Amino acid sequence: MENDFKTDSSSSTFALPSSSETMFSIQLLDFKTSLLEALEELRMRREAETQYEEQIGKIIMETQELKWQKGKKV
Repeated sequence: MENDFKTDSSSSTFALPSSSETMFSIQLLDFKTSLLEALEELRMRREAETQYEEQIGKIIMETQELKWQKGKKV
């Protein structure tokens, strides 16, 4: 698979890859593409989870502060 077109040293003709080699190359490319898409989706999900955790932490702090202020006024 390193050389899709193989040359014969005794002539200048090119040998086309066989259909099984072509199918394997297509399947390999499809697998790599799917793998990269899955990795990108995981990365995006992790970033979103981190942002959600930060937002939840801020909301908890604001809630605690509001409870403290409410308790201080009474």
